[in-house]
Amino acid sequence: LAMFPIPARHTADDFKVGHFSRSLFTTLGMAGVTVGTLIGGYLADVHGRKPPILVSYVMTATVSWCASFAQSYTLLVQLIFCMGACLGLGLSGSLAMQSELCPDRWRMTSMMICRVMVAAGAIAVSFLWVAEDPALQALSWRTSFVAVAPVALVQGALAAAFLPESPVFLASVGRYLQAQEGFDSMRWLNSMPIWRLEPPSKLEKGLEGSGAGADAGAGGDAPKRSSLWLQLRVV
Repeated sequence: LAMFPIPARHTADDFKVGHFSRSLFTTLGMAGVTVGTLIGGYLADVHGRKPPILVSYVMTATVSWCASFAQSYTLLVQLIFCMGACLGLGLSGSLAMQSELCPDRWRMTSMMICRVMVAAGAIAVSFLWVAEDPALQALSWRTSFVAVAPVALVQGALAAAFLPESPVFLASVGRYLQAQEGFDSMRWLNSMPIWRLEPPSKLEKGLEGSGAGADAGAGGDAPKRSSLWLQLRVV
């Protein structure tokens, strides 16, 4: 997204559109991020932090690949809006998970590393563009969109394999046994002493009597989540 202004110029020149239409490239991309973030935040609260992140990777790769074949500027900017929405879809869940999975003393550091990686990615893309065309006058924007797809798919595969669901979310929806497993894993990774999650008293007998079966049914006792419409009204 930070590099959108450069391909915006080349796509506008390719399709021979004016300055107003050129501005739609970046504007609709950012608008898509806003919409995707709102929807992704709701999904992350209802279905967990991890699913929206994985869907975001897959959809970003798909939309980016489709954008490389756009035959009209109208279709291209519509796909750019969709790409922004796909990127925003996993943003809320990833920020929440970053806070929930990091120890307190490391949260600011992890946020800093995240921002540094974003900047490093933009710098890497800039170097690739300069290597292709030092004057940035004849860049192949279609190739740039195609290159996004495999990167997103690789990151999505790594997230699917190694990114755990947030134990804070699991505990908030009543899945205490799975939450305990997540906290135990975090404790082991951080060499911390054993800590046991204490569920509400009304669920203690069910958890002790039926084990994992109670964990699956405990979701019905979880607090209700706010609706997407309510979140939009708050915004």
